[in-house]
Amino acid sequence: TGVWTDKSKTVTLGEAKTANIDMCEEAWTAAAGGDTTVTLTAVATDAKQGSYSMKLAFDSTPQASILQAYYATGTLDLSAYQKISFWIKNSGAITAGTLRIALCSDTAGATPVDYFDIPAIPSTNRWLPLTLTKSGEGNLGASIKSIALYTNSGVTGLASKYIYVDNFIACTTDGLNLQS
Repeated sequence: TGVWTDKSKTVTLGEAKTANIDMCEEAWTAAAGGDTTVTLTAVATDAKQGSYSMKLAFDSTPQASILQAYYATGTLDLSAYQKISFWIKNSGAITAGTLRIALCSDTAGATPVDYFDIPAIPSTNRWLPLTLTKSGEGNLGASIKSIALYTNSGVTGLASKYIYVDNFIACTTDGLNLQS
């Protein structure tokens, strides 16, 4: 159920329909051996929601199939959800399968439980909401401790490019998400 107070622009739901994974209000950690510089970016510079977003800048020779950056989320039980939704902004076109988000069972992004391949994004320099189903489908993990960004194959298009990400949430197949 929801409540819409007279003259309000907000509908208040009786219970949460999504779960926060990371609002990108604290800096992620660049992975040792990765090719990414991580910067916490204030809303005055470029953030989508809240006070900050995360800027992940790739160097001139990014490696394929490697952990790039991660954030320890605290222990999250996301087993009631099947998808994630978040904002992304890219400086260069992204080829399907080049990047993937992982939800991990450790605090360092090294033990992925759920993968989400980022689709092709030909547009650049604009915020887009994405809602992704995990690879293999099904419910998300019950003991998630970090979120991470990995490169897949075809990373040459990422050379000296960057992405911003903001507001990662878990959502259900037929519930609310950032594209609702």
